[in-house]
Amino acid sequence: MKLIGSKTEREFRNNLIVSSNQHFSEDSNSPLKCFLQSKNIPYKNAHILNEITDESTTHYSILISGSSVLSVEIDKSNSRNSTIQSNSELKSYLLGLSKIEQIKLFVAKELSGM
Repeated sequence: MKLIGSKTEREFRNNLIVSSNQHFSEDSNSPLKCFLQSKNIPYKNAHILNEITDESTTHYSILISGSSVLSVEIDKSNSRNSTIQSNSELKSYLLGLSKIEQIKLFVAKELSGM
């Protein structure tokens, strides 16, 4: 997919940058960052594609190094109960994604420098 610099792409880019800074900056104590560090997963080039919060957990879909998408569940009450739900190669993750989610993924990949 070729990005064209549309308004939608710019909005995704801005939101992805803000989210990454919030969770992965050096000053951040984000439970997500701490979890990824504990699993030795590189997060400095990571971008959060989706974040869904419920009463007890937060679910994240994260583009890691522009090559795979990690699905993580962070337990709000006890981070030791946090888990990796899945790790998908980009090619398989793309299957069945809506056009708008594909755009978000490709913007995140571009931000990753990949």
